Amino acid sequence: MARHAENPDAYFCQYRPMWREALLRRVAEMPQTSSSSFGPFELPDAIHEKANSRSWRCGAVLSWTTLRENCEIVSKHVSDVVPNERLSHDGKLTPSLLPATNSGCHVFLNRAILRSQTDAAALGFKDCWSWFGLPAVRHNVSYAVRPQWLHADPVGVTVLERLVLPKIFFQVAEAAAALKSAAASASQNTPPPEELLVTAVNRIAEFAFYIFNGAPYTRGSAAIGILAHHALHLWLLGPAVATGGRGALARHRLQ
Repeated sequence: MARHAENPDAYFCQYRPMWREALLRRVAEMPQTSSSSFGPFELPDAIHEKANSRSWRCGAVLSWTTLRENCEIVSKHVSDVVPNERLSHDGKLTPSLLPATNSGCHVFLNRAILRSQTDAAALGFKDCWSWFGLPAVRHNVSYAVRPQWLHADPVGVTVLERLVLPKIFFQVAEAAAALKSAAASASQNTPPPEELLVTAVNRIAEFAFYIFNGAPYTRGSAAIGILAHHALHLWLLGPAVATGGRGALARHRLQ
C-alpha cells in the first residue's frame, strides 16, 4: 500500500482495485431503508425477488444485455454452438437466455461470484453453486476457496459476435463519419461537433463495455478491450493530411 501511496496512478490503473472501488461505491449508494433494492447485485426484471436475494447472499454481480428479439429467435442464431445437454427442458432456450418482461431477451455475459464456494458451504448456502448454466467452480477444487470471475459462455459470446457487436461497430462508424463531416463543414444545419463527439465516444464506450463484460477470450480479453477502445478513439482523429511520413501511415493502419 505504501507503494500505491507514493504513486497513485499505479493503483488506479489496475483493473481489480478499480472494480472493487466501484463495487463498494455502488453498495454504499444502496438505500438503507429499502429491502427491495439490491444495487449491483440486482438481476434482470424477469427475475423474482427471491433470486435477487440469492445474488445478494452469494455476492453475485452479473452483467447482461437485453435484445429486442424474443429468446426463441435469439436461440436460433446460436443453435450451432449449443450442446444438447445445455438445452432447457423445453429444448428451445439455454440457461444464459432469459425472457424479458417486454418480450425481449436477456443474454447473460460474465458472472463475478464474490463469496467463495467454501464460505457458502460453511454458511449453509446451498444455492450459490450455479449461475444460469455456469458452475461457480469450473476447473478444479482449488477454485472453490476464492471468488470467481466467470467469462460469458459460448452462447453469450456468440450472441455478442453475431448480433450485438456488429450493430454497435456500425453505429461507431456512423458516429465517426458524422463527426468528421461536421468538422469539415461550415454549414449551420449540422449538429455542433461537440455533440457529435459525445455520441461517438458513447458508442465506443458501449463497444468496449461488451468486450470487457463478454470476455470472449480465455486470455487477454481485458487487454484486447483496452486496445480496441484506444484504437477506436484514434480512429476518430484519423491520419494527418498531406504530411506523409511513416508516422501518418502507422496511425492510418490503426483504422
